Amino acid sequence: MKDKLLIPEAPLQTLPTLVLKLGLKEALILQQLHYRLLSSPYERDGYTWYKHTYTDWQKQLPFYSERSISRAILNLENDKIIVSTQEYNPYKLIKTKWYRIDYENLYRVLGVEYDPKSQKIINFNPKELFPYYAVDVDGIHDSLNDSANNPQIGSTTNTGETSGTCQTLFTQDDTDGASIKEELKEEYKKDIVVKNHDVAAEIIQYLNKKTNRNYRLNSHSTRRFINGRFNDGYKFEDFISVIDFKVKQWLHDPKMKSFLRPSTLFNPTNFENYLVESQQTPIKRKRREVKPVELDFTLGEED
Repeated sequence: MKDKLLIPEAPLQTLPTLVLKLGLKEALILQQLHYRLLSSPYERDGYTWYKHTYTDWQKQLPFYSERSISRAILNLENDKIIVSTQEYNPYKLIKTKWYRIDYENLYRVLGVEYDPKSQKIINFNPKELFPYYAVDVDGIHDSLNDSANNPQIGSTTNTGETSGTCQTLFTQDDTDGASIKEELKEEYKKDIVVKNHDVAAEIIQYLNKKTNRNYRLNSHSTRRFINGRFNDGYKFEDFISVIDFKVKQWLHDPKMKSFLRPSTLFNPTNFENYLVESQQTPIKRKRREVKPVELDFTLGEED
């Protein structure tokens, strides 16, 4: 067996010193977050952020439960190594957390002098500070910022033999950032779904207000009808037009007011017909004004 990996699977990168200082789960999450921040397109308030749910984290680290991952992230947040927020989510229903690393505090915890302007570690002896400092085949790296020690993801031959007890510095195989691109696509799809969900909530609230009903958004059939019309290309304003039109027609009609419901209004065939009807301007006929005949009894009959 001459292959470096026992099975052809993308390995995860773990840094032994981070494990010693922070713990194994925390070290894995922190390294994963750092790598993804390098390619993240999310810039807010002068910082680069990476957004992820605990479910998504669990997909990256399937050997941990969501609960274990959430505890590890909480530990990093309490140590002020990770900064997280939900304030950048565009819609109320999105609970995804946004993360960034406070590198100054991270290296303070590690006991390393760090220059935030150059974003580099300065004045240190790697072999003294980091007992498991990696060595490549040509010798010791000049610094942890050396490109050789921060290899392009996609290579598993970046470090060769190492000194001490650490034998391999694993990297996650992610050629050309393909997995990150897939993650961004998934995030985009999620944003669209949540956006529709948020707008759907407004539509149901508007319908309830107009009809004095209490339809629930979490009803599967209601969501199916609304999402179906969104997929057909209709907009929020179209829903409002249909609701207003049919409420005006049916609300005070004992036989018809029961049909002021999502399954009737947002049915694919009905919705199109109702929308067309609402857009047709009725022709107003001008009424001819009939003036009353005025009789003057002061005049006598003509001879």
